[in-house]
Order: sequence, then C-alpha cells, then structure tokens
Amino acid sequence: MISMRKRSQTALEFLTTYELVFIIIAVILALLYVFINVPKTLLPTQCSFFSGFSCGDLIYTINQTHHTGSTLVVVASDTEPGIVNISNFSASIAGIKSSNGYCAPNSIVDGQELYCLANFAYTPTIGSLYTGSFNINANYCVGSPSQINNVPCSSNVLLGGKNYTFGGALQIQASNTPLPCLSCLVVPKPPGPAFQTCGASATQYIITNQNYYEYQNLNLQGSEAYNVIKMTANTVDITFSGSKQCASIYASGGGNLNVQSSGSASNLSILVPANGNVVLQQSGSYDNQTVYLLGNGNLDITSSGSNNAYNAISSNGVVDITLSGSDSSFGLEHGTGNVVVSFSGSQDSFTYATTDNAYISVTSSGSTDAFNLTNGVANVVSTGSYDTFTFITETVTSIVCNGSHNVVNNKDSTINYENCP
Repeated sequence: MISMRKRSQTALEFLTTYELVFIIIAVILALLYVFINVPKTLLPTQCSFFSGFSCGDLIYTINQTHHTGSTLVVVASDTEPGIVNISNFSASIAGIKSSNGYCAPNSIVDGQELYCLANFAYTPTIGSLYTGSFNINANYCVGSPSQINNVPCSSNVLLGGKNYTFGGALQIQASNTPLPCLSCLVVPKPPGPAFQTCGASATQYIITNQNYYEYQNLNLQGSEAYNVIKMTANTVDITFSGSKQCASIYASGGGNLNVQSSGSASNLSILVPANGNVVLQQSGSYDNQTVYLLGNGNLDITSSGSNNAYNAISSNGVVDITLSGSDSSFGLEHGTGNVVVSFSGSQDSFTYATTDNAYISVTSSGSTDAFNLTNGVANVVSTGSYDTFTFITETVTSIVCNGSHNVVNNKDSTINYENCP
C-alpha cells in the first residue's frame, strides 16, 4: 500500500515537473498537423527576378478561348538606369517550356512597368501549385546591369551593344482567371505622367557619354519617327526640320536639352524625369508639343508658329513662355517656381493651374486671347484688345487693362483691377 502511494506520488511529481515540456510538444505536434494538412489555396504566390527587374504580379491560367493550354503573365518593373529593348519572353513551368512569348511594351526605361506573356500547350490542373522559371531576352544599352558586369554598349550601335537574359523564378497556383486585355492597357512611363513614344519601329538614338561627341548635335529631317534617349549630363542640341514627324525624347542624367522645331504637323514629346533644363524653340505650325519636367529643371519655350498645341507639366523650376504666333493653345500645370508668360499673337488660349502659391506674370499685347488662371499669385498686364481673363484663385491677383474691350470674369475683392471694365 505504501509502495503504491509512493509510485502515485512519483508520477504526480513527474507530471508537475515536466508539465511545460508536454505542453510545448503538444503545440508543436498541432502546428505540424496543421501545416501538413494546409490546403494549397493558402500557399503564397512567389515571383522574383535575379536582376534588372522587380516582379509586381503573376497570373497562370488556362486558355479561355480553347480551354486547352495555358498562359503565364508576369507584371514587372524595370530597375535598370538605361534602356532595355526586349526581343522575346520565355518561361518553363513544371519542366515544360513555353511555345512562344512577348512583352509589352518591348522598349522600356528605368521605372517603367511592362507585361510579359508566355503561352504553353500544356493544360494544368486548376488549384495545383506549380514552380518554374522565366527569362526576358533583351538588348541592354548604356552600360550593362551592375548585377552582371560593367561592360558598356558599343558607342557606334544605335540600339545598344550587348544582349542579356534577365531571369527569375516563380511559384504559382493554376487558376481559371480570365486574362486582361493586354492590347487595351495603357502603360505609363514613370516617373510621372503618361509618356508616348513613337513605337518600336522608330529610329532610335541613344546618347551616352561614350558617343556624346557623335550625337551632341542631331539634325533629324524627313517625315519619320524618332525615339531619342539622352543618358548624359552634357548639353544636347536636337533639330527637327521635317513635317509630319513623330519624335519622343527621354532626357535623364541632368544637363540641358535644346530643341528646335521648324517643321509642321508634327508630334513632339519630351520627358525629363530628374533635373535638367529644356529650351524649346518652335517656328512651325500645326504641331503638338508635350513637355514633362519632373525635377527642378527650368523650361523655356519660344514659339513663333501658328495653330500649335502645347501641354506642359513642370514641378519646381522657372518657366518662361513666349508666344508670338496665332491660333495656338497652351496648357501648363506647375508646382513651385516663377512663371513668366508673354503673348503677342492673336486668338491664342492659355490655361494655367498650380497646387502651390507660385508667382506668375502674364503680359499680353495681342488680341482675342483667352487666359484661365487657377491659384497662384498672378500679375497680369494686358495692352491688347478683346482679351478674356478668368481667375479661379484664393490668392492676391493684380490685373492692368491698358487695351480695349477686355473682359475679366470672376471679379472679387481679392483681385486688384486697373482700367478693367
């Protein structure tokens, strides 16, 4: 009887002493049970590039048209400082290689988003988890990616010198998700607003420190399309003298960009993602000009043509606009920095908006012009006739009407008027 009591007491002491150990073991066993039996739907999607790009999203789905075969879509962003010209996209899932593939757009710059698509003859099982890899085959210009080596592109080859493969790995669950309309997508070119290039078939000039002396003065003639990539801090002069041209200029690296356009019926887009000044002189007619300055650079536009349309976005630099032509329109969105506008033509329109209390000076000596100013501290002097001024502002504005038959809308106590009807 005494021996049985001792055994019971020993067992109780053992349980009391190792109680915490038993609890930990029980918790570990429970976690192992849950992990082993977790459904595959809870397993995360994984997508990563080894270099050059960052992965944003991943889709692996059965072909919605024929219900056989499958498609992989990789949404990625370029992280390289140069320009990448993509030739094709390929992938391998569960050891099966894709039959074809492509990326849109196929010519991209740093920060731009793209969609890469690979088609497979293989039909996966919906809900099953698959692993694989993918490759973007491209020509990288202006120095190779730092993750690979430091060999620069050939200075005599416009499209760049070296071919690279940007690879990655994936883990994805097959689904029956309808694919987005890739041809319907508008892919912006950051950093900032949408920036339109002239297409992959356009003649491309990539200006680097290595080939600067060859391309520091570009004279582009004829009715052609051009994509110009400026990757140097040196000043580059570009002259467009043809008609019905399409030209896009992406200017990084700082430095000045001087552009002269004397043709007609052309489209010109300029994007400066960082610091850098832009001087644009335009003497043609029926042109569309778009300029985006997203850093602290200054913008100087002089136009003597007619029937032109201008759209400009400037962040923090000084803006100087001189229009002497007629029947033209100018839209300007601006941050900080002073703005000086001078109109001497007729039947022009100017629309201005700022999110800050930037100072804007407007001088109009033409006739039948229309000015719409939103916010900012405006100082307006009009010596022309039949002009119309509309103010939407919460700051002090001054307007002097020395011409005749001028009209001022939205008069209120915050605006100082002189000789205005």
